[in-house]
Amino acid sequence: MILLAAPLELFFQQIVMYPAVWVSVSPAPTIARKTFYSLSDPFVYVNETKGLIPDPYLSSVITPFFYSDPVIPDVQFSCPTANCTWESFDTLSVCSACSENVTHLLDFGCYESPGDWLNNVTLTYNSTDYPTITSCGYWLNASSDSRILMTGYALNPLTHEPDVALGMRLFPLVDVFSRLPYYGGTVNFQNVTNPLLDVLIVGTPSPGDVYSNSTPVAHECVLSWCTQSLQSTFWWGHIEQTVFQSFQNTTNTGYPWITKVSAEGIPIYGYNHNVTITPPDQDQSDGQEPRVNVTYGMESIYAEATIFALDPVAPSFLTIQNASDPGPLFKYSTRNPPTESRYMTNNPWLPPNDVSQHMNNLATAITVAVRNTQDSNGTYEMVSGAAWDTRIHVQIRWEWITLPLVLLTAALVFLLATVIRSSKEVQDVGIWKTSALAILFNGLGEDVQRSVGPGCRMGDARAKARELMVKLLPD
Repeated sequence: MILLAAPLELFFQQIVMYPAVWVSVSPAPTIARKTFYSLSDPFVYVNETKGLIPDPYLSSVITPFFYSDPVIPDVQFSCPTANCTWESFDTLSVCSACSENVTHLLDFGCYESPGDWLNNVTLTYNSTDYPTITSCGYWLNASSDSRILMTGYALNPLTHEPDVALGMRLFPLVDVFSRLPYYGGTVNFQNVTNPLLDVLIVGTPSPGDVYSNSTPVAHECVLSWCTQSLQSTFWWGHIEQTVFQSFQNTTNTGYPWITKVSAEGIPIYGYNHNVTITPPDQDQSDGQEPRVNVTYGMESIYAEATIFALDPVAPSFLTIQNASDPGPLFKYSTRNPPTESRYMTNNPWLPPNDVSQHMNNLATAITVAVRNTQDSNGTYEMVSGAAWDTRIHVQIRWEWITLPLVLLTAALVFLLATVIRSSKEVQDVGIWKTSALAILFNGLGEDVQRSVGPGCRMGDARAKARELMVKLLPD
């Protein structure tokens, strides 16, 4: 028992612990979501004429994605601690999809056509305003009079040698001036209802490839309204949002644009469809309690303003001055003069970059901007969650008391056994083992040594003890 008692101190140290425990604290964190998208005032007045414009905040968020690959902004949120969580919730979002099934639409040839893609040409609704040039390359609708050059080069009218080239074209399948569709508005995404943008992206990864008549890389990509189910967490300065479910309205509501031509020959159009999406199984859709049959969307005027924000990216063109041109010039924002151009050193629309991922990043950026936008009444729609902070608790680990408890129990058993055995010796006084200090310092008395004798064994000592008579006398 003495040996077993040696590690008792270690066991006593392990009995009580002081762990840091995450507990819910106040105030509750919040994160932005959007059920119904609206703007405080989407109109501007020029000479007392009211005109619809894109939301300036939305445009500022998504414009860098037209010519680069910027960082996706964070959604608006608040977290009073370093650890916050939210229950899953649904929000109005933008989804993307891309397909490579468009190369069959392209054919190589040399034809006369309008030079709308030239960098010094401003786009208008009247194609007769464009200069006519002879170009060689890959064409859309090559066999028709309305053919469109997607990649290729112009022939110098004097030398008939390759001149300035078109390295990439982003071609919208709904014309930005007349809002009339090409190919019915889509090639591969007939199940997408009222897309924000459906665009053909055709180009050569290397600027010099266009002069060698290389087959271009071609994609069709679409952006459309949807709802997404999100799981959001915040941990030490980083917010993470995971999309685990998406839903799109696939009901065909017809072509959304109403178009006509004024007496002056100017196209007039308007977006005529409200956006309504009612996803099924909307568990915990507001982060607090189950809600069902929640409809997400917006009025047609806000859907049209969002489409206007995407008009600058398509149509757009990447022009190359010659085969050794180190800086292709990207011409975009062609709907409203003046046309903007900038040198593009890293093209996010062509390999080795992933155009599908870039479209997904653009869709995510639009979603963030929509969620961060105030409603028309000047308020934000927020979802509440749980904020967590550490508190020190006292924890008793009962398993570490096992050895001390066993030793205490064993000592008690030995004590009781000794008492019971001693109680059976009624007439005789047994041999008691008391402190040995007196014997060590003084030794046995001479009478005891003579009685016991030298070389006494334990059996002889016990026999002698039975013969001795002890009488206690008062001092």
